[in-house]
Amino acid sequence: MVRGILISGSRIPALPGEEVGSVDDGNRTRITVVEAAEYLNLTRGQVLDMVEREVIKAERFAGAIHIPREEVERIERETAP
Repeated sequence: MVRGILISGSRIPALPGEEVGSVDDGNRTRITVVEAAEYLNLTRGQVLDMVEREVIKAERFAGAIHIPREEVERIERETAP
């Protein structure tokens, strides 16, 4: 089994010892903080800080933070060298 997440055709490895859900499901429009951190090569804390400062738009429900996939892709585009 290949572990990690797939966003925009790029496979990002999962954290050691953790299974991360697949983002390649076309019906799935929201991702977790952990998935966003892995994709952006940031820490979970950095992504949470960006959510708190509203740099990344996110929704909170059921005790979890859900980030639109488009937001993560936007941040990647804006910070690309």
